[in-house]
Amino acid sequence: MRILVEPGCFDCLNMGDVAMLQVTVDRLRELWPEARIQVSTEVPECLQVYCPKVEPLDALGRHIWFQNGCLCSPLHKLLPEPLTLPLLDLEREARRRYRLQVETLLRLKKRLLRQDYALLGSFLRAVSAADLIVVSGQGSINDIFHDHALNVLDVLGMGIHRGAFTALFGQGLGPLGNPRLRARVKQILPDVSMLALRESRAALPLLDSLDIDPSAVEVTGDDAIELAYNERPNELGNAIGVNLRVSSYSHIDDNEVEKVGSVLRRVATKLGAPMVSVPIAIDNEISDLKTGQRLLHGGEQSDELETSLNTPLQVINRIGECRTVVAGSYHAAVFAMAQGIPTVCLANSEYYIDKFMGLAEQFGTGCKVIVDDGQLSVTLESALEDAWRLAADTRSRLLQAADRQIEASRAAYYKLYEQVSSGVNKRYSDRAH
Repeated sequence: MRILVEPGCFDCLNMGDVAMLQVTVDRLRELWPEARIQVSTEVPECLQVYCPKVEPLDALGRHIWFQNGCLCSPLHKLLPEPLTLPLLDLEREARRRYRLQVETLLRLKKRLLRQDYALLGSFLRAVSAADLIVVSGQGSINDIFHDHALNVLDVLGMGIHRGAFTALFGQGLGPLGNPRLRARVKQILPDVSMLALRESRAALPLLDSLDIDPSAVEVTGDDAIELAYNERPNELGNAIGVNLRVSSYSHIDDNEVEKVGSVLRRVATKLGAPMVSVPIAIDNEISDLKTGQRLLHGGEQSDELETSLNTPLQVINRIGECRTVVAGSYHAAVFAMAQGIPTVCLANSEYYIDKFMGLAEQFGTGCKVIVDDGQLSVTLESALEDAWRLAADTRSRLLQAADRQIEASRAAYYKLYEQVSSGVNKRYSDRAH
C-alpha cells in the first residue's frame, strides 16, 4: 500500500496545517500500519520531527511540474495579463492531457539549463505509484489561494485518471467565484473517494451550486480538534489568549491591531488576567508572533515568543492556560474550543467570516464571531467579558461538541478504509450505475 499525502503547507510554518497533517498521518498509520506514506515537503528535517513515521518527498519536484510558464517561459512574461492567463491555462491543460510529452520537454529544458531534474521524476513516480492520494486538512480551495488550489486538484486528477483512491479530509471550501477554479472543482470533486468538510454552513451550499451530490460528502469538523482535545487541562486557566492574523486575505491591518490591542490590554487589566500570545503562523511573511507582541505590549517590543512556540502541542498547551481566547486566525479558535475554552473570533473578510461562522455552527456554543462594523471596541470588550464570565458554564458543552466531531472525523477515515479494502473505487462504481 502506497499513500501520498498533500499537506496544507510545505514549509511546516503554520501550526494549524501541521496539526492537521499529524492527525492525518496518525490515522492513516492506524488503518494501514505497513503502508509506505510519502508527504510532500520543502523541509524534510522538520517534517520528520512532526511526523517521524513518514517518508519526505521533496516538494521541489512538485513545484517544477506546476511552475507557471514552465513551458512557454519567457514568452508569458512579455505578454499583458489578459493574454497571459489563457496561455497559462493552455499550459496547465497540456500537463493534464500530455503528461509524458510535457515531462520530456521539462527534462530537456532542465538539461539545457544544466539544472537538476531528478526530483521532477520522483514526484511524478510518487503520484503514479500511489494507491491512495490524501489531501490533509486545509482551507485552500478558494479564490485566495487559487494557484495552490488548482495544483491540489490536478494532483487528485492525476491519481483519479490512473484509478487511485483519493480523499480530502478536514476541508474548508470557498469563497469560490473564479470560473476557472469552479470548473476544475466541478470536474474533480465528484470523482474523489471521500470528501470530508470542516463545516456545512458555507461549504454545502457551494457544492450545491456546483451540482455536486451532497450525499457523497461528510461533515466532520476539523481534524486537529482531536489533537487539542487530548491535551485539554482538567480545569480552565486564568489567562486571555490573543491571536490576530494580519494579511491581505484577513483584511486586518496595523490600525486594527492597535485598536484590538488597546481593548485587550484594558480588559485584561480590569479582570486582573495575564495575556498570552498564541501564534499559529510563525513565518516571516505572515507572522502571528510579531502581531502577538504588539497586542500584548503595544509599541514595546519583546523577543520572548520568537523561539518559544514552534510545535502544535506547544501552542495547544499555551492555549490550555487560558480561560478565554480572542482569535483572528482559524486554528487559534479550534485549539481553544477543542479544549473547552470559549473564543471570541474577529473576522473582516468573507474568507474568515465563512471560517468562523462555520466553526460557530459546528460547536454550537462558546464561539462569538465579531465583524468590525465601526463599533469594534465596544463589541469586543463586551464579548470578551461575557466569555470570561460564562467560561465555566460553557466548557462542558464545548467539549461535548469536540467529542462529536472527533467521532465523525474518525468515522470518515474508517469509511475510506472500508472502500479501499473493498477495492471498489467510487469513480468507476458510480459511472457503472
